[in-house]
Amino acid sequence: MRFDPADTTHLYAARVSGVVTRYDYDPVTGQMANALDVATAARIRNPRSGLSRRRSLRLTQRAPGGRAPRSLSDPDAGGVYRTRHDFVHSIPTGTHGINQIQVVGSTLYVGIGAASRTGNPAVENVYTMTVARIVDLAQADFSGPIGPDFTGPVNHLADPVEWLNTGGADGSLRYYASGFRNPFGLLIDADGDLWLSTNGNSDPGFLSPDLVYKKVPLGGQGDFPPASFGFGPPHIVGTPIEAFANLGQSPSPTGMALHADRPGRGTARGGGVRGDQ
Repeated sequence: MRFDPADTTHLYAARVSGVVTRYDYDPVTGQMANALDVATAARIRNPRSGLSRRRSLRLTQRAPGGRAPRSLSDPDAGGVYRTRHDFVHSIPTGTHGINQIQVVGSTLYVGIGAASRTGNPAVENVYTMTVARIVDLAQADFSGPIGPDFTGPVNHLADPVEWLNTGGADGSLRYYASGFRNPFGLLIDADGDLWLSTNGNSDPGFLSPDLVYKKVPLGGQGDFPPASFGFGPPHIVGTPIEAFANLGQSPSPTGMALHADRPGRGTARGGGVRGDQ
């Protein structure tokens, strides 16, 4: 679920059925009313996260085809989003795929899970087990004809070499931080910094905990796969960072939210629990 950053009176909910519903939201009572489906199953499938921003709805999909961020644009007077454009696609993700997105300013962040359960570098690639970002969405090309598969003339996915260029501002999706088996929960705090919740592994002989990281820096390196798994170095090696919280084995957090318990401060809270991912 997401609010439009410029409008706290409407709440958007993405459903596994492929429908995004907008509700009128009363910030005083917390009541929701007047449900309106603004994107339908004919246009999207398995949305993992949504965010309305200006006149477009950003979504990400977890699917075998490797589709990632997409844009639904050109709403009518009733706020229904009708034109689908998959502006990033064909990421070689494997098992865990694309999870959630966050947009702050004109920057988009997305989590990309591991191709294997254990994070074996022989199975992984430079795109997996990362948090990726598009530095400037304004540089992404949303013009031109959109094909029958919903892709446009440009796939804004950096090639494996350019993927490591974190300073690129041409609208391409690139690596931001790595070493996360399944970076399910992303959150941007009031300082514009990234928080992250991850799902570890529960296979016998390859146990790793579910972790929360706060204020993940550019080039930050999580601990997955741990050295105890006996693999060689991962495809991307960055600056080691320590987890903020160790949640133990298999709580599988699927998101986070900030609760402003004191002025100017916030507390990160888990956003759901389910089985191993």
